[in-house]
Formats: sequence, C-alpha cells, structure tokens
Amino acid sequence: MSVHENKAIVRDSYEVMFNQREMHRVDEFYAADYSDPGVVPPLGIQQSWASTIAGIPDLRVSIVELVAEADKVAVAWTVQGTHRAELSGVPANGLPVRRRGVALYRLAAGRIVDLVAGTSPMWSLRVGIPGASSVDSSTEGSRALLQEVVRLIPELDDRARLFDFEYALGQVGRRVTAGADRTYPGIGQITVHIAVSSPGAWRLPCTPGSSGDPCTRIEQFPDGSTAYLRSSIVPDTVGHCYAVTLVKPDGNGVSVTSVAYRPEHADMPDAPLSLDRVLEIARQITVVP
Repeated sequence: MSVHENKAIVRDSYEVMFNQREMHRVDEFYAADYSDPGVVPPLGIQQSWASTIAGIPDLRVSIVELVAEADKVAVAWTVQGTHRAELSGVPANGLPVRRRGVALYRLAAGRIVDLVAGTSPMWSLRVGIPGASSVDSSTEGSRALLQEVVRLIPELDDRARLFDFEYALGQVGRRVTAGADRTYPGIGQITVHIAVSSPGAWRLPCTPGSSGDPCTRIEQFPDGSTAYLRSSIVPDTVGHCYAVTLVKPDGNGVSVTSVAYRPEHADMPDAPLSLDRVLEIARQITVVP
C-alpha cells in the first residue's frame, strides 16, 4: 500500500467508526489482532468503542493533521462531546469532554495493525474521564512496570502524564505496558512507551535485512538476548523516534519507544531518550508478562 492509501485508510476509519458510528465496518479498517489500550479484550474493537461512544453520544472526532511515511501514519486529533451516560464506571455528569492527542499507527495489508506510540481517541476517553475506574486496563503487573519506568527514567518531569495497562492479544499472548507522555498545547507531544510482551505478542520496530524499514542496528548479548533498534524521523516533523525490541531467550520481548511529535522551530524538546538510552532501559526491565 502507498503512503497515500494508508493515510486514506486512517482518515476513513476515523470518519466511519467515530463520526458516522458504523461500528459494523470495523473489519474494513482494523486487523483482527489490532492492539490499542482503548480496546477492552473481552469486548473487542466494535463493542469497546460502541460502549465508549454510548457514554458520549454527541462525540465528534476531528483530524488536525495527518502525515505518513512507509507503513506508519501519524494523526493529530481532537475529540469533543458531552458525558451523558456511564463511562468507565463513572456516572453521567453532563460536563463537556474535550481531548487532543497524537497517535502513530502501523498498517499492513490495507489494515491498521497497531498503535505504535501516542494516544488514540478511544484510549484517551476510556482513561481520561475524571474519576474513571482503571479496572479494564491497570493491573498489578502494569503498575509494577510503571514503577520501573519511574525508577529507570529520572528524566520524566512532574508535568508528564503516566499510564499503565495490561491486555490480551486474542490467542497470541499478553502485553503489559506503561509509560508517560507530555502534551505541549497547540504544538506537539513527547512519549515514552514501554511494553513487555509474551512470546508471539511482540513486534519488531524494524525489518532485519535491507527491505521494509531496515534496522539501524542489531545487537546480541551474552545472555542470548537480541536487540533490534531503529532510529527515524517522525513524518512531517523534526522530532525523532527511537525504538528497540529486546527479544529474550525465553521468547518474551521488551519494547521501548521514545518519540517526539515536534514541528520545526517548536519550543519543545526532541525525543526524550536517545537510542542508546532506550536500549539501556530495555535491558534493565525485570517485569514479565
């Protein structure tokens, strides 16, 4: 698929799924194993998002900017509506809901496969309602991973929004995720995203060899672990994305991503962690899925 076709898929998915409420068309846009913390595993994409929209029946999602490179599409989005029914355990309060964020998706074979970094509209709404319960996502394992994130990354400041969750990927396995993001209103966003996945549930950030998105480098360690590292520029920005997946001898994978959606001349930092720092953190994570 071309970058133009990938952009059209993401654009159409936002319009059809969110604004037109045609949830039955989910298979036209999303892979069966699409991973997004806004999706509650027992319900799946269609029912998860339908229940969220039911809580905000006048929900409207707008795309501020849409850029693409290779198999990735980045979306700057805004959502607004009114909290008129129960959502994530919180009773209706009639208050306006407004969110904004940036999501980076990976596509394959004409479908959205993965939320690589940032925050999707549905994830933002499920965890962003004041007083919302986190029982759908936060677990003892994800909270332990979040503690490791805070300990290992002193660079995080008190203005960052911390998050953690754990979910099943169908019959494939489990993924425990934690991290932090910080939004610079009207400018951009930086994110540190860490995921610990069971065998078969992790994905490489690059393609070993010369095709696709080649790895910046591949490193092997005495304990039998192999690290796949990739450095890239976030499409249509001057921000960097540094990503590593460390595959351990037991088949588990640790993925760490540091990304900045930073426009040129914007008064905000580049990716919060360097490629070497991302690898260093991946090797120190002890939580298992």
